[in-house]
Amino acid sequence: MKTATLGRRELLVWQSFALPDILVVVKRRLCRMNKLSELANRGVNLEEAMDRFMNNEQMYVKYIMQLPKDNTYTVLVQSLNEQNIQEAFEAAHRLKGITANLAMWKINEKLKLVVDNLKKGIMPEETQWLAFDTEYQEMM
Repeated sequence: MKTATLGRRELLVWQSFALPDILVVVKRRLCRMNKLSELANRGVNLEEAMDRFMNNEQMYVKYIMQLPKDNTYTVLVQSLNEQNIQEAFEAAHRLKGITANLAMWKINEKLKLVVDNLKKGIMPEETQWLAFDTEYQEMM
């Protein structure tokens, strides 16, 4: 780090490299904080999530951001449309595990009802599916 006692040129060099780096770090931190507060408002238990992710907010946000890219939800929808109960159960159960690991309990509770019906070999009720799907879509 350059000090104020150094010449003007050196001070400008310090400012031109260090300040943007600091701003990038601050911006990333604010984005994570905004995302985390948004998740907390949507029923995610952040305290539990941080325990699971060893208080590593960056890693947690990374996994949260990968969820929409995961094809499990798509497989679940397709399986339900085809009335393939076994495949729908596997996808729903996998998604239930993912949401539990991410402490997304509001989604998880609604998905549990869908999984329970599929486990019994019956299609979920429309109200159960809509409750889960609405919550999932709002979160994504």
